[in-house]
Amino acid sequence: MKKLIPMLFTALMLSFSLNSPAKTYSANSQDLQDAKNGDIKAMLRIAQQFDPETKWVEPVDNQEKDIEIAFEWYQKAAEKGNGDAASRLGHYYLDKKAYDKAAYWLIERKGGDGENGLGGLVSFRKWKDGVLFSAELYRKGIVVKKDLGKALEIYQERHSEYSGLSEYLPLIYLTNAEINGQLKDFNSLLKQAEKADSKWAQWFGANNEVMKLVGVIYLLGEYPENADILTREATTKPDYQKAKFWLEKYATLSNDPETAYWLGQGLNGMKGDIKWLKKAADLKEKNALFEMGVAHYEGKIAIKDPDQAKHYAKLACEEGNKRGCDLYRGVVKYPEYLDYLKAGEIMY
Repeated sequence: MKKLIPMLFTALMLSFSLNSPAKTYSANSQDLQDAKNGDIKAMLRIAQQFDPETKWVEPVDNQEKDIEIAFEWYQKAAEKGNGDAASRLGHYYLDKKAYDKAAYWLIERKGGDGENGLGGLVSFRKWKDGVLFSAELYRKGIVVKKDLGKALEIYQERHSEYSGLSEYLPLIYLTNAEINGQLKDFNSLLKQAEKADSKWAQWFGANNEVMKLVGVIYLLGEYPENADILTREATTKPDYQKAKFWLEKYATLSNDPETAYWLGQGLNGMKGDIKWLKKAADLKEKNALFEMGVAHYEGKIAIKDPDQAKHYAKLACEEGNKRGCDLYRGVVKYPEYLDYLKAGEIMY
């Protein structure tokens, strides 16, 4: 009897497994049939059902998320030219630091934007990382052929479309510097910056913009110590202390509104400073005027003052900053609180 029970249990389990439906890609037979017949949208729907990151789409019949099944169908859809699927594959490989495969799907198979303009099936943060990654490869000539014009085009397009993404500004500056032949050996640039910092050089009016260039290189992490990282992984390690040192030197000597704004806003992970933001606003830098308006409206990094918020927002609007115009209308209508358009939403 003791031997009979395990045998009966084994037989029962075997019978159950034989009669249970095998795991399918989708219990929706129409989706599966359409996908097998080459319907790209059906392929994408099946991939989304099993993709752990598309949490808002559940697999049918209580099946579990399965990245392998998802990627099988993403790849089928991407190979047929679907940008969303290519974008999802590209960002997956970007997360895994498989840069050659990421470049293939994001650039060669045109998955950088996806079908919906924001990387399709990836979050905004990841989409932005993917766009920057693609441009960086073009700028540095990693995996793909070096194309400064293409890189600049991507940076300018994204900054124009999403003006709150201010990290594009130093990238635009550096790319233009290289196109114009200003980006030379870093050690030579550093020596020039040190010479321009001397009292004699300042007395004779030496060109000190090299300080800004050196500061931007430190800000983006593209100094010699990172050379091996750049060629291997297209990633960087900024030195914010040195970046701030040279950018402050240049902003002090030149009264350059853009550099003062960068210091005030704190681009690319560098901590901002309200003192420099105000200086940039005093120099009529339109983005700084807007940010000062937001600062006074929110009361987080400046004294909360609707009148000052309105003052700076109006100036920003007059200088051509559309977000400044939105903020001005909001502050006039809701001096204490924006019910229909919060300052954070205006910023981004």
